[in-house]
Amino acid sequence: MSSVYEELREAAELAAAPRRSPSRPLIRVDLSTSSIAAEADRLWEALEPLAAEHGAELMRVGTLGLSWLEPVVEVERPDG
Repeated sequence: MSSVYEELREAAELAAAPRRSPSRPLIRVDLSTSSIAAEADRLWEALEPLAAEHGAELMRVGTLGLSWLEPVVEVERPDG
């Protein structure tokens, strides 16, 4: 493999490491078009102060694959 590819891969692995093993709760909020139609943007606004208060990371993501169930929130705890 090319050295450029390896360098990019290593950088990506380092950047992704905190997402794979978060040190604090990680809350993913689906903010795709269908979720916004279901008022996920209002949900995001309500979660922002709560996440900050409890030391959780709030992350905007595209569809989580459950469009019929919007708005969708996924919570990942540090202990799995």
